[in-house]
Amino acid sequence: MAEMLDMHPTVLAKIEKGARSVRIVEAAVIADLLGVSLDSLLGRRSGVANEVADIVANLKTTAGKAVMDIAGLHNAIQGWFTDLGDLDFAERPELERAGGSALKALVDAQDALYGIAAAPAPQRVAMKRLNEAVERRATEMLIGMLKEIKESEAQS
Repeated sequence: MAEMLDMHPTVLAKIEKGARSVRIVEAAVIADLLGVSLDSLLGRRSGVANEVADIVANLKTTAGKAVMDIAGLHNAIQGWFTDLGDLDFAERPELERAGGSALKALVDAQDALYGIAAAPAPQRVAMKRLNEAVERRATEMLIGMLKEIKESEAQS
């Protein structure tokens, strides 16, 4: 790649490590060499599919954090009820009903949020293209190997 960019390999290594900025002309040539747009190379969104992937990824992350937050709330409330032990006071039955209802609601919310966090995420367009290219190459290699086996069996 350094040869194609007409630069010394150490300059390219510095760019890769972030020790040197990429000039706009260099970035454009790199994008052309990789067959991607300059926007894609810079990590900018490209199209609705990637926007959906970004939104879903953020939703899943937020839901995952909320699951943990709810677990903390649930444990804290349950801990306070445990601390009450067998203390007797007039408001206890009403407090226990409300507490039981709140704990159930927290468990239900946690289950629903876990469903969001565990849901499959749509692939980003670039990743989907990469997966497709890898699958095509693997198929081509497999076909080539099978042809070689057939040829060697035919010669035997």
